[in-house]
Amino acid sequence: MIHTANITYNKESDIDLFSIDGKKIEHNMILKTASLIGRNINIKSTTESKFSSSLKNNDPLINEVVSNHIVLKGVDKFCDIMWRYYETK
Repeated sequence: MIHTANITYNKESDIDLFSIDGKKIEHNMILKTASLIGRNINIKSTTESKFSSSLKNNDPLINEVVSNHIVLKGVDKFCDIMWRYYETK
């Protein structure tokens, strides 16, 4: 799952991505992409279990991800995580 933060943006805005998969991020590829499109790209990554734990602990970053997200990949996985969270609430 990838998250893009901040609904208020313009052509010069940074791109904020949040990944829930625990895979290693290829920073060289991100830097090349940022250079190609002329924007900064900021990436945060976590595992599914850490995301769920942070969600339960009311982590500000995770709350922002949940409140202002656009899912680019892994919609089913993200929905499953959120359903499990709301089931226990």
